[in-house]
Amino acid sequence: MRILLALIVSVSFLPGFADAQGTPTGAPGDAMAGKALFTGPGIECNRCHGNQGEGGFGPIIAGRTLSPEQFQRGLRQGRIMPMYPPSIITDREAADMLAYLNSLPPVVQKGPLRVSVPDNAAPGQRVAIETIGCAQCHGAVFASPRQALGALGSDADFAWFTRMVYDHTTEIAQFAKATGQPLRPRLVMGNYNRATVQESTLRQIYDWMNDLGIRASVAGRLSPGTPGSNGVAYTLTVENAEVPEKGATAEDVTVSVRVPNGVTVISATGPGYQGVRRDEQAMGDVAVWQLPRLAAAERQTLTVTLSSAATPANNLRGTITWAKPAVKPGPLDTANIGPPPAGAR
Repeated sequence: MRILLALIVSVSFLPGFADAQGTPTGAPGDAMAGKALFTGPGIECNRCHGNQGEGGFGPIIAGRTLSPEQFQRGLRQGRIMPMYPPSIITDREAADMLAYLNSLPPVVQKGPLRVSVPDNAAPGQRVAIETIGCAQCHGAVFASPRQALGALGSDADFAWFTRMVYDHTTEIAQFAKATGQPLRPRLVMGNYNRATVQESTLRQIYDWMNDLGIRASVAGRLSPGTPGSNGVAYTLTVENAEVPEKGATAEDVTVSVRVPNGVTVISATGPGYQGVRRDEQAMGDVAVWQLPRLAAAERQTLTVTLSSAATPANNLRGTITWAKPAVKPGPLDTANIGPPPAGAR
């Protein structure tokens, strides 16, 4: 397989490519801007190619002195990786990344995979990790793709899955509209080439995802603190962001919010509040709510009032876990609750 990938890479970087807009590809780029793009969270090229282009799942691209035409061909035609149109990565940005990569010294030893194949991996998981490389971004257990399956229910059939792979740049907008979720400012994934990634391979991944278990789209958001006469109140919104009457219901939901050190809980509201208890994993006290179920599109509002405001260094955060739908062989699926935005209202 590695030999096959190397052959594909050598074909993908052939010279003589004019970009999709018919404009010259030889304009010099800004290496510093290219580094920010390549290593930053916007495009996430480094997940396959390493932070300094040293490779991993993807080939080594640091210090190869690729021409603009070669780089554009690899970027736009998708011989291995998805095809990235100018709507995701502009010609200017491509030139900047190439300037950064060509400024780096050549690499002797290729970097490791970001996500390695676990012991006793199912065939579909092995394909996702080391053949197509989807798991280098989506993780070894495909949390976000399984969440998409749970969000759409029966609508997330194999035909839908192939569209999400081959026509991702248009299909993801339809998914966001159906689930009410905002699109990221920049799409991270392009469109895979049907000639490179066969449907039979996608079927292996799709069947493995369903066998592993769909995932509920549970999330929690904390508001900024609101000072009052009895302390500082925070609102926690817990929701199942799935399509009504189609998405999966989360059952046996536990919401835990870590109480900052030196701060006490004055009061809390919301269904299923259990009080404060010690949590060794969180290394502190946590306020806990138990919800029997959270249906698709359902939202619950919880509040907790603290004796004093949390600080950026000693902030509120927490987790949400649910027992069903279950992932094989476990542990429970978990969603992290990030800290609230800075500043009180």
